Amino acid sequence: MRRTSAWVLSIEFEIFGVLALLHFQSQILQLSMASHMLHRYSVGSIAMLSFGKLVWYSALAAGGALTLRTAICGDAVAYAVVVLFLRIVYRRQCLAGVGPEKYRPPPDQRKRLLRYGLFNNFNDAGTLFLDSRMDNFFIVGFMNAVSVGVYSFYTRLNENGHQRVPGRLFDTSSNPCFLQ
Repeated sequence: MRRTSAWVLSIEFEIFGVLALLHFQSQILQLSMASHMLHRYSVGSIAMLSFGKLVWYSALAAGGALTLRTAICGDAVAYAVVVLFLRIVYRRQCLAGVGPEKYRPPPDQRKRLLRYGLFNNFNDAGTLFLDSRMDNFFIVGFMNAVSVGVYSFYTRLNENGHQRVPGRLFDTSSNPCFLQ
């Protein structure tokens, strides 16, 4: 019996791992669309993801089959659709003007690009794990759900306090006056 529960957790972790990779890929493709000034596709993909998850969760809830595993699977499918959509758009919009000849950098440049790409791959998309909201997963792993609630409440209270500081409000309204 104990071996079966470990196997089930292993499957859920593998599905979650695929979900995390799809999330990173969608973030990278959205950044690429934004850098090519194709914001309508990157923002559209976010709306498509949200709508797909809404439909999936609603169907599961109506059928009484909404569990953690089905929610993670639904998220993975929604992210897979978004990544596929963004790849198609990237191929059609960004690679359309590229000629048939491929640029091959010299071997020392390839080595440098590979090393830089390895370190920089999760630079923007990987900051998800550095967010204060991700602390909740670590806290619940070491403590309990009540501690997560208390921590989340005070973190949100702190964020709201920083948003209401008069200097910050004045700063955002006065910056355009000085930039001219």
